[in-house]
Amino acid sequence: PACPNLQMSIVDVRDVARAHIEVLLRPEMSANKRYLLFQGQAWIPEIAQILAKEFRSKGYNIPTMTAPYPLLWTLSLMDKELCNILPNIGRSTNFNIERTCKELCIELRPLEQTMIEMAQACIDDGLVKTPSAFSPSPVTLAAAAVAVSALSIYYCRRRRA
Repeated sequence: PACPNLQMSIVDVRDVARAHIEVLLRPEMSANKRYLLFQGQAWIPEIAQILAKEFRSKGYNIPTMTAPYPLLWTLSLMDKELCNILPNIGRSTNFNIERTCKELCIELRPLEQTMIEMAQACIDDGLVKTPSAFSPSPVTLAAAAVAVSALSIYYCRRRRA
């Protein structure tokens, strides 16, 4: 298993709720304004590293390897939903939320804290299965890699014909 190299803008829902309250308490602030709110940009492999550092010792297998673009492209031939993310692989975005934090007088939680607490909430609510005896062995992963390579060769030959 590997992670696509996608960047995400992340915000803690508790910070969003606090921002909503601040806007409701100050009606003059919300007049014809929009506020952008996020804690930061994080690449999915970075998020995986944060979660792995916290949860691997508890038995959770979190993939941290970055999936190479050719692999994602090959898999997108079989999974049309994957086609939707291909244009965003490796693409970075930047936003400035200085005005939001200044006008609403809020300080956002650290990104790492949000990710760990969100993952723990998913575990506590049963949305993430507790670690089981099964974890993919290197042989299973190698077999999957060989299968993907074979499919890639097959599709390339088929397109040439």
